[in-house]
Amino acid sequence: MFDHPNGSDGCRASIWRRIWNKKHTSVDLPLHKLDGFDLLNVEQFNALTQPFIKWMEPIVGKDVLEVGCGSGAFLKNIGTPRTFSGIDYSQFAIDRIRKEIDGTFVVAEANSLPFAASHFDIVFSFGVFFYFDSLQYAQKCLLEQLRVLRPGGSIFVFEVNDEDKKALYRQIRSDEPRSRIQQTHLKADHLFYTKDFFYQFAQRHNLRCEIRDESEMGISFHSGASYRYAVKIS
Repeated sequence: MFDHPNGSDGCRASIWRRIWNKKHTSVDLPLHKLDGFDLLNVEQFNALTQPFIKWMEPIVGKDVLEVGCGSGAFLKNIGTPRTFSGIDYSQFAIDRIRKEIDGTFVVAEANSLPFAASHFDIVFSFGVFFYFDSLQYAQKCLLEQLRVLRPGGSIFVFEVNDEDKKALYRQIRSDEPRSRIQQTHLKADHLFYTKDFFYQFAQRHNLRCEIRDESEMGISFHSGASYRYAVKIS
């Protein structure tokens, strides 16, 4: 949930910025709906987070950063790391997460993380990369995550739109239930990634890359799992 700093008012990320800033002012919504999971109830959202959290384990005793933390719906599920940190471009989201979780939460952009090098054991994002304007911007964000990651740590990118499944994405996103929750006249699309985008990034930096199709992670109740995958770089 970040804007490209040089984006115009009509670019993908700029439109999503306006959408998310509006959404995070809805103080009466539960956290997971503030963070965009309108089609799931609380129990379903909590179940959705579990396979991703399990992949990040062990978390206890680790310093964890979420890039695009929103109001904290995901972080509230991950247990007890040594420290919680998060960034988001929405001041409204940061104000809310500070009420929910004890940690370091700041307004910042994904391509310029306000933390020292080698500061975290785990850096992750959940449903964020498809809001970026371009693959070039995503590359910069991965480089920043790598900069703040300690040697031996891991980067996780969850909920990545699969370039090979665009047709399925369009079919599912056009379903009537989703149209009922549309809360803005603004029309914004998502960014898609080939798996090679992440494999090649890892290779350039002498790292390992593991990718899992979310359709095989036991979360079929989440429609996005049909056309998304998850990434670990370590």
